[in-house]
Amino acid sequence: MNIQSKHCSLFAWALFLILSLTPAGADVPEPATPGLLAPPRQVPQEKVLPGPVQEPRIHFNLSQVLERTLSQAPSLEEGLARLRQRSHEIDEAYTLINPKASFQSQYQRIEPPVSFPGGPVIQPADNYSFALTLSQPIYTFGRLRYSTLAAKLSRRSEQETYLRTLQELISGAADLYIRALLANDAVTIAEDQLAAQKANLKTSTLLAEQGVVARFDVLRTGAATSEAEQDLIEAKTSRELAIKQLKSVLNLNFQQPVDLQKLELTAPPQLDLEEKKTRVLEQRSDLRALRWAVEAARARVHLARSENSPSLSIQNQTVNRNATGLSPGTQNTTSLVFSIPLSDGGASKARALQAEAQVDQMLAQLENRERQVMLEVEEAYARLQDRWSSIQVTENNVSQAEEAARIAKLRYQNGLSTSVELLQAQADLSRARYSLNQAQASYHQALWQWYRVGGEEFPVEVPLPPEVRERLETARLESSGRSTLRIRAEQ
Repeated sequence: MNIQSKHCSLFAWALFLILSLTPAGADVPEPATPGLLAPPRQVPQEKVLPGPVQEPRIHFNLSQVLERTLSQAPSLEEGLARLRQRSHEIDEAYTLINPKASFQSQYQRIEPPVSFPGGPVIQPADNYSFALTLSQPIYTFGRLRYSTLAAKLSRRSEQETYLRTLQELISGAADLYIRALLANDAVTIAEDQLAAQKANLKTSTLLAEQGVVARFDVLRTGAATSEAEQDLIEAKTSRELAIKQLKSVLNLNFQQPVDLQKLELTAPPQLDLEEKKTRVLEQRSDLRALRWAVEAARARVHLARSENSPSLSIQNQTVNRNATGLSPGTQNTTSLVFSIPLSDGGASKARALQAEAQVDQMLAQLENRERQVMLEVEEAYARLQDRWSSIQVTENNVSQAEEAARIAKLRYQNGLSTSVELLQAQADLSRARYSLNQAQASYHQALWQWYRVGGEEFPVEVPLPPEVRERLETARLESSGRSTLRIRAEQ
């Protein structure tokens, strides 16, 4: 009985605790129906919003960038349109010798009609006529020759201008590519510098806790770490802007991730500069464009003088009209027409003088441009050699800065120097590395500038009109046979 009463007491206390812990008004689950499972509790699920679709990364080398640039450049379409315009001008010049036809209809009302007294009517009151005239020039006395010659020479000048536009696009795209690579290397250097400063901060903190260095070293390395973080932010911003400039030329979405292949260094060409100058004067597209433009202007001088020359043509006219007493209803007339202008009031002479003055202007422009090109060759070649020497110097500086940074780190870890020496050595290393990358980028830019100044061949397949491609092939076959410098993109 004692055991049973004890168990009852424990049961009563347990029941009291359960009832007291159950809050008033709490939901009590209903018992499940026998033989059925209780329905599962519906838990509301969070809506998952679709994230932005990540575009695949595109890998570019310099050759691919140049190809895409030329395929997406609006200025090339403009140049091709100008070439088509010059071709149509040639067609227009040839129309001087083409046959011409004209049709004319006429109606007349005459009051009173003309007639003999008491006889037939000579001119009725209502008159109509239809005339078809055909004319064929036989000899134009220089008009056809000089008009077509001026048009053809203008097209040759436009072809050279188109080639120069291609070279400018290639050089500009290569410069943007090099700038993007330099900005990317600057981010890598800034990341390495930040990692080094974080390691310095950790080391100085441990040494300060051990009493090896002063608390000032921790503050100094902390400030250097913050400065390195700011440098990294600025480097990433510069890289983003440089990549966007390149994407704009390539007609890519600014959000499209791209990877750029590095360029290999090749030694600059060694050549006879005076001989190169002579070849540049012959090869430069802008100089050839000016020379063809001068010849076209001279042809226009002769054309202006020939405007006051005679002309010879054959003409046929068929007229259908109402028959009168003196004229038949249909009449056919064939004429050989020789026309001599007696005076045009001096208009042709004035146009010829204007054309001669234009020739003089273009000759002066050509001479001035040739002098500028000779100076550009001197500067580009000197800059190329200078940039190559700078690479060798900066490589030695990087090697020395790496060794100095290594020694400074060991000295600081062993308590032989302060953080000032370590931070200065690491800053010198970062500057040396960036100077090396800057020197390499400057050399690549100088190399492409040298190619542009020298008017060399194209490194990639470009959209050339058939006549321009034919001219390039002819010039290549007529070369001296020696291997010329070519622009070679990194594959």
